[in-house]
Amino acid sequence: MSEPEKITRERAKELTKQIIIDHGKKEFLKHGYLNVSVRSLAKSANLTSGAIYTHFKDKAELFMSLVRPALAALLDLLKEVHEEKLSLIQGGKSRPQLGIKLEDLKAIIGNIYEHFVEFRLLMVASAGSGQENFLFSISQFHSECLERCLDALKKSDSEAKRADMELIRVLSYSYFTAIFEVVGRNLPRERADQLVSPLFQFFEPGWNRLLSLSSD
Repeated sequence: MSEPEKITRERAKELTKQIIIDHGKKEFLKHGYLNVSVRSLAKSANLTSGAIYTHFKDKAELFMSLVRPALAALLDLLKEVHEEKLSLIQGGKSRPQLGIKLEDLKAIIGNIYEHFVEFRLLMVASAGSGQENFLFSISQFHSECLERCLDALKKSDSEAKRADMELIRVLSYSYFTAIFEVVGRNLPRERADQLVSPLFQFFEPGWNRLLSLSSD
C-alpha cells in the first residue's frame, strides 16, 4: 500500500469513528442507553455493525468514551482547587476557605457547559450504563479532597476540631446534585450563570460553619 493510500485509509477510519461518536451522542440522548443497540446505532449512522465494532467493542465502551473526558476534566478541576488549598495549609501561610469559593463555582459551571452534551448523557440517558451514579462519584472525590485538607489542617493546628466526614459526604452529594440541576433542567448557559451567585450564597454559610474547625 502506498503512503497516500495509507493516509487516505487512516483518514477514512477517523471520519467513521467521528460519525459513530456523533450519532452515539444523538441516539443515547434520544432513546437512553438501555434502548440503544449497536445495530440500531449502525442503522442511524448508515453504517454496518462491523464498522462500529472496529472502533468499540460494545455500546458500553462507546458510552464511556463519550462521557469519560467530561468526568476527567471536572475531577481535574476539583483536584486543582483543593491542591491549592492544601498547599496553603501545608505552607503555613494562611488558613484558606475550605468550601468552594465563588470563583471556583463559576469555574465548575464553566467546565460543565464546555461538556454539556456529555453531562446531559450522564444525567438523563445513563441508566443501565454503570455511570448513573456519577454524581456520587464526583461528590465522593470532593469529600476525599476535603478530608486531605482537613487532615493537614489538624496537623498544623492541634486545637482544631475533628470534622464530621459522614456529614460532609452527605452534604457534598446534595451540593453537586444542586449544581447539576442546570444540566438536568437543560438550562441555557446564560441562565446557569445567573444562578451561580444565589447558589453560592445559599450554600456558603453552611459550608463555612461546618468547615470552621476552631475550638471555640
